[in-house]
Amino acid sequence: MVPNKILKTNARNQLGNRIFGVTWVMVMVAYIICSAIASMPTLKITLDSDGFFIKGDISSYASTATVGIVGLVLAGPMLYGFYRICTNVVRGKKNVEIPELFVAFKENFFGAMVVHLATLLYTFLWGLLFVIPGIVKAYSYAMAQYILQDDPSKEWKQCIEESEKMMKGHRWQLFCLDLSFIGWMIVGVLCLGIGVFFVYPYIEVSRANFYMALKAMNEPRSDFDTNTQSDTSEDKEPVDPFN
Repeated sequence: MVPNKILKTNARNQLGNRIFGVTWVMVMVAYIICSAIASMPTLKITLDSDGFFIKGDISSYASTATVGIVGLVLAGPMLYGFYRICTNVVRGKKNVEIPELFVAFKENFFGAMVVHLATLLYTFLWGLLFVIPGIVKAYSYAMAQYILQDDPSKEWKQCIEESEKMMKGHRWQLFCLDLSFIGWMIVGVLCLGIGVFFVYPYIEVSRANFYMALKAMNEPRSDFDTNTQSDTSEDKEPVDPFN
């Protein structure tokens, strides 16, 4: 498996190595749009609430519930489109097209929605046992939406099963990859919080590189550029304590 250091280097290069570069900024814009739609329930409750209680009459509760349902329904398809953008960047596409965010609406809206809802439900149920099993399963399902957007003909259950299979032995590496961005996030917060938005393209394209590297391991004819991998004997795969 390609080391995290190489995956992150690849991501920076694919984004143009400039946080104010066109590709980096366009991925950031796509992320903001995707997050805004996926976070509709939280935004609605925050705007309507006073402390822990939602203000208003029954119509306010109904409005909040409606927005919540719409947000849950749209979150999966929006992530599907955002992951398509990120994997395209990894494949060398420099011109980020915002309309690609909505590609699931014509390819596999239902599948993208169900994959997202199913992974949330499964993770929640495992989390009821204890926090650690929930985290482990969250990482097990992490590649499901990537798999679906790569092949929209697959069934949602197949995507989840393939994600579990792909992530076996690699969950710890993805966990470490996520942790490696803590310093960047702290710097982003110190930049009036706005800097955080510039960090997410780096995180998400690094994760897309992780997916493409895993795919290359399972599919020799994958379009992931194996020339970016390190060929030194010192780069060893991290042991997965979650396995």
